[in-house]
Amino acid sequence: MRKALRYILLLAAIACAAPFVVAKAADSIKSVAIENTDRASADVQINGTEIELQAATAMKFEIFSITGQLVRVVNVAPGQSVKIDLAKGFYIIKCDSWTRRVLLK
Repeated sequence: MRKALRYILLLAAIACAAPFVVAKAADSIKSVAIENTDRASADVQINGTEIELQAATAMKFEIFSITGQLVRVVNVAPGQSVKIDLAKGFYIIKCDSWTRRVLLK
């Protein structure tokens, strides 16, 4: 009986501490490449809640929420850049050659 009670208390303590650990880890993430790291033809710059997309060639960028919902599609002309202001949160940015996760603070 005591062993089961200890087990339940341990699980409760872990469950209570988990949101704080996740929040602390999220604060330290700025952006993470999760696919190909070849970014010679396109780049993403993050400044607060603003995303700047740059492309050396004509390129289509797709921006998704962390839940997978398409937020915006942006076509960037060769040698141009486009600035987009979005709400705070995690986003996934996809183009032809790579995919990145970004955190807007």
